[in-house]
Amino acid sequence: MRNTPKWIKIFFAIFPFVSLFFFPWPMTLITAFVAGIVFSPLALIAGVLVDVLYSPGEGLFIGTLWGAGLTVLAYGVRYFVRTRIM
Repeated sequence: MRNTPKWIKIFFAIFPFVSLFFFPWPMTLITAFVAGIVFSPLALIAGVLVDVLYSPGEGLFIGTLWGAGLTVLAYGVRYFVRTRIM
């Protein structure tokens, strides 16, 4: 991801947050995972935003747990790809 153009990184950073409003949750999970490969904490931030928008005051932080899981998974994939390509 070192030689990736800046506009592609910005697109992948913004798209998960836009998909929260326009796409169903499986598409949001996929976009959060792809964004997590570009920048790992984005999946966690998207999960927190899901909890804030769609389940205020429930006490179950399902979006945050999904975001944390996707963050760990995306970090592992990013590390694996980086070590195998270089």
